[in-house]
Amino acid sequence: MTLLLMGLLGTTGCYKNTVVTGKPSNGESQSKRHRFLLWGLMGSPTYDLQKMCPTGVSRIEEQVDIAGSLVGCVTCGIVMPVKMTVTCAGGQQVDLTADADSGLWTAEVL
Repeated sequence: MTLLLMGLLGTTGCYKNTVVTGKPSNGESQSKRHRFLLWGLMGSPTYDLQKMCPTGVSRIEEQVDIAGSLVGCVTCGIVMPVKMTVTCAGGQQVDLTADADSGLWTAEVL
């Protein structure tokens, strides 16, 4: 029994996926929790990012913390809670390029 418990706990772990868009953050973020079922085969949520962040998205993080890992361990992977955090973009991103001939810089607002 102890060996089985150690094996189950050994398969748990925290993970974090991060997507960075390159747009500057305005510091505003929203977090949502969702559950995947049957080892991630079911429960893929869809979020309206335009509604969450009208000015665009700077960063998206999805993570399973230790509590979510324990729930996944206890349910043998049938239920896996995941937390998603969306950080909104703000301001303007500027792309600077130098002209090789004139040496002048041009700025393009993205």
